[in-house]
This record gives sequence, structure tokens and C-alpha cells, in this order.
Amino acid sequence: MLGNMASYEPIIKNNVMIFELEKPIYNSTFAIWDKWLKMAKDKHYKMVVVTSFGTSTYPTYKEWLIGAKKIERFYKNPNEPMIFYSRDVLPDIKAREVRKKAEKAISENVGLSQVLANAPEDERARLDALRAKLGLRKK
Repeated sequence: MLGNMASYEPIIKNNVMIFELEKPIYNSTFAIWDKWLKMAKDKHYKMVVVTSFGTSTYPTYKEWLIGAKKIERFYKNPNEPMIFYSRDVLPDIKAREVRKKAEKAISENVGLSQVLANAPEDERARLDALRAKLGLRKK
């Protein structure tokens, strides 16, 4: 999305900034202009990033910055770089899909143990935290 930033703006609805990112920098790595991150910080917006790989959500701008890489690009003004923060969104998309399945299973009263059995090892800790938050006991 670094190509034509002049016409790019996120959609803002109900305290949520929705970024529809089309062109990755490489693989599944996307970047967001620091101007939008500062706005999300100042107005306490949640962030939703929609890509061709899927959708990922970030409760705060800080979540995007965790593991993000700072990129400086020169566009209109050669003396003043535009600053972007890039990160790989694929792990976040996969984590969101597992979380959504767990939430759906809980809402449908399906055993959470079935969801945990099928979840990847690294996502089990996150699902255990979700279980604790909802007050469900571990069997």
C-alpha cells in the first residue's frame, strides 16, 4: 500500500479504523502510515486490517506496533520522509480465526475442549486466557 498513499484513507466508523490494504510490501507484510496510527492513538480507535489474506483486529494502535518495523519513504518532499510501520499480518489473521471459532463454540455451548484439541499449540495459551476471562473451568 506504499505505492499511492495520496488517495488512501482508512474508513472510520464507531471508534474503529478500517484499513483495506491491497498491496503487500512482501509476502503478507503490510504497512500503515504513522499519521493514521497517531490518529488511532489520540482518539482511542480500534483497528481492523482487511487484506487479501483475511482480516486481523487490533484493540489499540500499540498492538500494531508490537513487532512492527519502522520504514521511511521519500515521496513529494525529498527532505521529509513519510514514516510507516510494517508488520506481517498472517499470524494475526490465523489467531483471529482460531479465536472466532472458540467464541462461536462457546456461544453454541460446544465443548471448548474440542476447539482446544484442534487449535495449534501456540494458540492454546490464548484460548486458555479466553476461558479464564469467561469464567470457565478447565477440565
